[in-house]
Amino acid sequence: MMNILDRIVLQKRIDVSKYSENARAIFENATLFKQTPKPLANWFYQSVSPAFITEFKRKSPSKTNINLEAKVAEVTKDYEKAGAAAISILTDKAFFGGSLQDMVQARNTVNLPILRKDFIVDPIQVYEAKAYGADIILLIAAALSINDAVKIAQTARKLGIEFILEIHREKELCYLDIQPDFVGINSRNLRTFELDVQNSMQLVKKIPPGIPAIAASGINTPEEAAALYKNGFHGFLIGEHFMRAQNREEYVNQFIEKTYVLCK
Repeated sequence: MMNILDRIVLQKRIDVSKYSENARAIFENATLFKQTPKPLANWFYQSVSPAFITEFKRKSPSKTNINLEAKVAEVTKDYEKAGAAAISILTDKAFFGGSLQDMVQARNTVNLPILRKDFIVDPIQVYEAKAYGADIILLIAAALSINDAVKIAQTARKLGIEFILEIHREKELCYLDIQPDFVGINSRNLRTFELDVQNSMQLVKKIPPGIPAIAASGINTPEEAAALYKNGFHGFLIGEHFMRAQNREEYVNQFIEKTYVLCK
């Protein structure tokens, strides 16, 4: 029986196989494709504070419905006002209820770098990401062969798009050979969706200096974020917890500010 990750990747490859032969030309002619990507790396050059990548996320296979009524423009504007360094947009429809149009709305709403959070399995999706307003993409080691990861990374560099390499297991450290802009360490095992923050705490110690490490999943308090920061992480990706918040702008701002205080 296929696990959740296998099912998602299979569906993604089926989706990509249906792209037209002239898909790349269509993407290259899109208005947003011609825009210069906004680099998240600037945050790490210009700030000594950890970066918060705040995520727009309606649902997930592990938590089912999170916030189906959320409006992209409202949520992303709240995040920007609250002090986020970048915005993550789930664009997978089948499993996460997202869409590429969500990313377009975000791009037209905020002036922050935007991460396309999806299962990228083919270089054509990098062209697609840029055409719909992404500045950053996510490469998930568990979903890719090293050869596919190399091809996608090369395409991202060609288009001027940064990429986060997401890992969860020590054996995936070899993917660092593709020289990612950032390493995301997911505390959630995408095969089982089980959470193990201690695994992330150990794995971050093996990331080479100079590559910002971003923690994902299982972060619900400023104290947890600060503990990760003091253990070697440079940023956090938080979606579900913020998507469920009331008075979102104020809540996220206070969460970020308290984390900064605890990190000093």
